[in-house]
Amino acid sequence: MASSTSRIGSGGGNRGTRARMPVGKDLKTRMLVSAEQPPAAKKKGGSSENKGAQAIFRYMMTKHLKKTLRYYLELELLTGDALNTIVCQAVEKIIASNGDQIPPTQRLMERYISRHQKKIKELAKCLLTRRI
Repeated sequence: MASSTSRIGSGGGNRGTRARMPVGKDLKTRMLVSAEQPPAAKKKGGSSENKGAQAIFRYMMTKHLKKTLRYYLELELLTGDALNTIVCQAVEKIIASNGDQIPPTQRLMERYISRHQKKIKELAKCLLTRRI
């Protein structure tokens, strides 16, 4: 006697049409692919050379700002954590204000720092007064 009711999961008409849920590596890959920026935005950001120049510029700015704010650290007006926070904030603001116009060579980076030394120092002092 055949029953007219079918059992759940017994191979109904829509088998294989439902999308499988990704697991493990597939899920991570799908998340990474979906998190990437569209191709037009990637071109706007620049090439890997620009990213390398940005990393060097960030390092040089950090070094310069730490040298500038060392005086406040020696007077014990700042702790090491506060110094690092101020330096990170200042570097992020400087890089954000420059956008895509980061100097490509080390010589131009040094020239940028020497020319804008007064503005960099004012920014650091402003962030310092917020902190104290």
